[in-house]
Amino acid sequence: MLSVSSTKPGILRPFTTGHDLDSQNCHKVVSLAVFIVTNIFWLYYFYLLYCLLTAPFYFGPSHPRSSVLLVGIICYVAYHWIKDKDTSFRGVYLNKMLRHASFWSNLFNYFPVQMILSDELIEYSQKNQEFSTSGSDDVQGHRCAFSGLPADRNYLLCYHPHGLMGQGALACFGTEAVGFSKVFPGLKPWVAIHPAFFRAPLMREIVLSLGSIAATNNEIRYQLDTEMCGDKGNLVTIVPGGGMEMLESRNDSYTLYLNRRYGIFRLALETGSALIPTISFGETKVYTVIAAKRGTFFRRIQDYFIEMLGVQTFLFYGNGLAPYRRSVNVVVGAPIPCDRVPHPTREQIAELKSNYIKSLTSLFEKYKVFFDPEAGELEMI
Repeated sequence: MLSVSSTKPGILRPFTTGHDLDSQNCHKVVSLAVFIVTNIFWLYYFYLLYCLLTAPFYFGPSHPRSSVLLVGIICYVAYHWIKDKDTSFRGVYLNKMLRHASFWSNLFNYFPVQMILSDELIEYSQKNQEFSTSGSDDVQGHRCAFSGLPADRNYLLCYHPHGLMGQGALACFGTEAVGFSKVFPGLKPWVAIHPAFFRAPLMREIVLSLGSIAATNNEIRYQLDTEMCGDKGNLVTIVPGGGMEMLESRNDSYTLYLNRRYGIFRLALETGSALIPTISFGETKVYTVIAAKRGTFFRRIQDYFIEMLGVQTFLFYGNGLAPYRRSVNVVVGAPIPCDRVPHPTREQIAELKSNYIKSLTSLFEKYKVFFDPEAGELEMI
């Protein structure tokens, strides 16, 4: 939900439904309570998995309950790995009711998370109004100049930086916490996450219902290639930095692992998908990550685990296990159009990457004045 900010011309700010300035203290309590419930859920989730896996040993091999549990676990795993193995990239389980649940708004208002539409994005929308899906001119009773994005193409939105958990990406694009469907009517959101989530019992169903896909080339390509999925208007959110960028998460810096990333630009050209640069101010401040410095022996071990095994090894803390209550401001830039090139050359890929980095850097420099005045330069490694 959006309202026009009077202090920052041209910037659209989220509008919190049902809460005014007089109820902010109550709202903080509700948000904190939701975070406590969330932590309890995770504890219960892992406890439930533990019970399912160890119950047969407690009951004994001859107990009837043991047999029922074993058969149930075997059937679930068999269905997951054999019959339903392709759902991690087809996104067939998207559940709008779960995405729109008020739980998410209360959860992410703990920080809070806010989505800001840049001047460049608004200008792009105005130039493409005839192709845009109408409906976002009046959001939650507030007039705005943004009229959505054309739904006759697909988009690859790149979120920076990763931070520890990417709360901003999940809030803005993985749920309806800030009103994605009202801001971008006609677009179908997909968020690429670690493939391990799709191998975890029960958790797999939750992330699929939210519109998540595995963060691999085949899965992302399926949603972006109109010939493969037979559809347009898909917006796929990825975090290019991945696990390597998590190790660079610092409260006082913005370090992006982007110099060695070329696959996303090749994919954008091969599928003809527009690239959307997105920068998040505050994502790295909600947790403090303890990781070895680049070039040290322990850091080389951490890099090895990430590159070879996809496993991150580091320590972190916030308010205990809960994050700090610090605002996360997600600024969405203008799409960079890409013509479909089935076999792009290295020069074409390098040119697109150069244009993308220029747009991302410009976005960072322009909006850090509003959301993180003490931020230094945007560093890319």
